[in-house]
Amino acid sequence: MADYYSEKDKVIKLAEADTKFKEELKKDPKAAIEKHFPLPDGKKIPDKINVVVVEDSADTVYINISSTDAVKSSY
Repeated sequence: MADYYSEKDKVIKLAEADTKFKEELKKDPKAAIEKHFPLPDGKKIPDKINVVVVEDSADTVYINISSTDAVKSSY
């Protein structure tokens, strides 16, 4: 993914707009991302990359703080 924050934002926006994608994303994040946002040359998200999806609720808000390593990581 070329620009970490831009690509991450696209995934979040699609999940907010498309309930089917949101459910796919929660069930199998890597598969959902690869299906809706294919990487160049048919590449896959590497096994060493763990993708975790959490959803805010009425009484719990999650704040994601990206580490420098995450931003530098190439998919």
